[in-house]
Amino acid sequence: MQDSIVKRVNDSPMIVPDESGWRVGATAPGCGRATPAATAYWVADGRGYDEACEVISPEYSRRHGA
Repeated sequence: MQDSIVKRVNDSPMIVPDESGWRVGATAPGCGRATPAATAYWVADGRGYDEACEVISPEYSRRHGA
């Protein structure tokens, strides 16, 4: 199921990153990327480029919203 949601996010003409997070110990993992068609939630170890690439393809070349 998650793979099909991630594919739908990456097929979307626009992705709106939501780097919401919460404290886990002394770290602040990030979660969530959304489009009007799908929302992919996941908990990552951090909030950087490598973590974003767990859901957003590095080849994604369409719009990123805010």
